[in-house]
Amino acid sequence: TYHIETWKTANQYHFYHTFALLFLSTFSRAKTYSIKVSFIAFLIGILFFSGSLYVLSVREITGFGNPSILGPITPLGGLSLIVGWVALFIAALKNKS
Repeated sequence: TYHIETWKTANQYHFYHTFALLFLSTFSRAKTYSIKVSFIAFLIGILFFSGSLYVLSVREITGFGNPSILGPITPLGGLSLIVGWVALFIAALKNKS
């Protein structure tokens, strides 16, 4: 159903970006501004994107979560995930030179 697919999407993005966070945490000596931005953007993105989808997918069971509030949060989380990837790409380009 729709709710299961929503849960799967949230779980999939949560899973991928958790590995991105683990990868970023290995750069303890190379904490550049771009790495920090990427890390924070991934954290916010997971919380907003996956978190809002998790809440929306169990809304009928829990009775918690207003779609008019959570709906706009999901794209903000997605945007934050994109910012995280762009910042990571910038960090890689700076490190290459």
